[in-house]
Amino acid sequence: MKFICLYIFMLFLVGCKTTIDDSIETISIDCSRKQKKALSNYFDNVKICPLETNSECLLGYVTKVEIYNSDYYLLDFTNNCVFQFGADGKFKRKLEKIGRGPDEYIKITDLKIQKDGIYLLDYPQQSILHFKHDMSFVKKIHFDLFPSEFQLDVDTLFIYCERNNSKEDYCFYQISKNGVIEKSYIKRKKLSKIKYNFQNSNVFCVGRDSLFSSRYSNYIYSKNKQSIIYELDFKEKTFPEEKLNIEDYDIYEKKFPYVVRENIYQNDNQLIISYFDDGKRYFALYDFDKKNVVFNGSFENDLITDFRFFPQWQKGKYWIDYIDSYSLINNFPMLKEKFIQLKNLQETDNPVLIIYEIM
Repeated sequence: MKFICLYIFMLFLVGCKTTIDDSIETISIDCSRKQKKALSNYFDNVKICPLETNSECLLGYVTKVEIYNSDYYLLDFTNNCVFQFGADGKFKRKLEKIGRGPDEYIKITDLKIQKDGIYLLDYPQQSILHFKHDMSFVKKIHFDLFPSEFQLDVDTLFIYCERNNSKEDYCFYQISKNGVIEKSYIKRKKLSKIKYNFQNSNVFCVGRDSLFSSRYSNYIYSKNKQSIIYELDFKEKTFPEEKLNIEDYDIYEKKFPYVVRENIYQNDNQLIISYFDDGKRYFALYDFDKKNVVFNGSFENDLITDFRFFPQWQKGKYWIDYIDSYSLINNFPMLKEKFIQLKNLQETDNPVLIIYEIM
């Protein structure tokens, strides 16, 4: 009976345009049994890169960092532009084209760098703009949706949309590069309490497989299989998605009794899930071959002693952290003594990138 109910729920969740795969793997994470391991068990290198500071490249609030050909591309939400820095942290160029022209945008909410160029998501104009690596304009792709994040395949765009309260309100859409909607995934439930929880968490995870999951959800989908392939089970702390809508609750309240899934990452052999339990961040590592969780708990950062481990983005084998210079100097002053590249760092300087390389 339990399986039948879950099956019916999944049919409702993904809508009539997707095919359900019966072989869903349950990833069991026991929050009452956590371990602590050294970060060097999983990462074998770390790079600290302070970014050049001058009048041409003063950064505001960075919401995305991409790595391509050893260069760093930063999406600055405050300045509404993209900055490019070299592997040494030296400023190279800026992409800024604000307006309503064919090669202009109003507000960027996401960024992707690929072999054929730079892609920017313009939320207000419901468009994705394509530029070459030299930042010359190629084309604009328009669609009648309001996405906040996107992922690129060879011939298709895969977008995540914010709630719009329409009758056909889905989380994900697959769109051709001509702007035509091909498929939709995960129809949203109606809100009753209007809490609108937002946190920094990824909805796309590209690696061994192309995975996606709506924010806070414990169901992880495979784009290739077009079905749910993993279900996260946090035992008694699992949020009951079949019955309740997590967006109806304030997940930051201390009395919120459930675990909140944050980011998902991949390497060649493992799926890594970060999650919050009682206000603290933990990681669970699921081995694809062994089909079980081989580690659950927190990491001790022995690669940078006494420094937090707080990766915010993944690009292939690199996990990317970002900290503003003021916070680094005031909260982690020992780093200036340990790393010569931080010796002259000032509180008003541009942020520092921390790049971890996974084994």
